[in-house]
Amino acid sequence: MKTWKTTGLALAACLAFATAACQAEVKDDAASKSPGVTVNGNNDQNVTATGGASNKADGKDSEQNIGSNNGSSSSKDSKGGSSANATSTGGASAEGGAAVDDDDWKEAAADKNAAVATVVGGNAVISNSGGTVHVKENVDQITVTGSDVKVVAKTAKKISIQGSSVKVFVEQVSSVDFNGSDNKVEWANGSKPAVNDNGSDNEVEKAG
Repeated sequence: MKTWKTTGLALAACLAFATAACQAEVKDDAASKSPGVTVNGNNDQNVTATGGASNKADGKDSEQNIGSNNGSSSSKDSKGGSSANATSTGGASAEGGAAVDDDDWKEAAADKNAAVATVVGGNAVISNSGGTVHVKENVDQITVTGSDVKVVAKTAKKISIQGSSVKVFVEQVSSVDFNGSDNKVEWANGSKPAVNDNGSDNEVEKAG
């Protein structure tokens, strides 16, 4: 009888241990599965966040492209404006002030060896013979006593020529006196000057 009791107790103890072990294994399995579900959920959230970041980056790229295109259009507009400004040109004019097509006038005005008349009290007296003289001021009177000389002037109230073979190119003049021969006065602006001719073969005409 003692032997049977001992054996029965041993079997009961084995069964109790086995039951406890099985319950512990079931709990461990449940615990291991639950964290696995949570981790998978985190992975899904990470994927969603990554997709959002990608979309945001794409949006920035699109905005930058739009801004770049607008900048290109602006540059083209300014370039067109520059081209339009570059096409504007100014007309050429002879030195001495008057814009004329007279070749003799232009040649005399561009003469780098020309003398410059001295103006005293509003009067310029030219006694040169030969060459070219420039009168660079507006004067009351120009008096030419030399011969075979060219004179380029701005404006004068009066021109008096006492020599011969003199050519005067003047922008504007009110009156001309001739006391010599074979002289010529060309004016560019204003009305024809009054002429007092006491010589011969003298001429006054408007520059073309």
